[in-house]
Amino acid sequence: EVEKVFMGKPHVVLLGAGASKAALPKGDKNGKSIPILREVASELNLSKYFPSDLTDLSRTDFEAAYSKLHSMGISPELESIDKSIAEYFSSLELPKEVNLYDHLQLSLREKDVIATFNWDPFLMQSRIRLAKLGVTKFPQLFFLHGNVRVGFCSKDKVSGLIGNKCSKCGNYFTPSRLLYPVENKNYQDADFIEREWEAIRFYLKGCFMFTVFGYSAPSTDVEAVELL
Repeated sequence: EVEKVFMGKPHVVLLGAGASKAALPKGDKNGKSIPILREVASELNLSKYFPSDLTDLSRTDFEAAYSKLHSMGISPELESIDKSIAEYFSSLELPKEVNLYDHLQLSLREKDVIATFNWDPFLMQSRIRLAKLGVTKFPQLFFLHGNVRVGFCSKDKVSGLIGNKCSKCGNYFTPSRLLYPVENKNYQDADFIEREWEAIRFYLKGCFMFTVFGYSAPSTDVEAVELL
């Protein structure tokens, strides 16, 4: 950082589901699989919530099927899908052994950034256990598609762990939204998500290095493709 001044800028790491697959190739602590988005309907048995004409599509292109279901306004089914996904990913646990996510957080500086599209709790679980071991300096985290462990206080515009209260107003953090219809992934209409996207745009403009790990930038994710 002295010899090469540009090194003082942040290193931004962008994670997709492939990162969690690489970190946990045999599943989580209890052997549960880590599905990527296109596998969600099959692995979590969500196809039953889709009408017959969308069943096959849900297994091959979950986002597109979810978007069509959303446009049909079938609220009970949408709520069941949202709940099932939140419950499954909330139940995932890191194995006790040192993990790829532990290494990633320990190898980056406080000025660096990890931005993730993943719903799973592994980054937060890693950070919590590292903090218990005495680690005090971590890279910044941003959750571009929400996360099952992170909530938001709309009043004070701060985020925190689900189940905890905002230190300013005392209200519990509201769980972040996980699913959006693919044709209208408007991340500007949700407080938490909007803040995360503003942050990653800011850091990408000024970073010295940008690493993408396990993310394919699907054409359906218009906002992400435009960001990249």
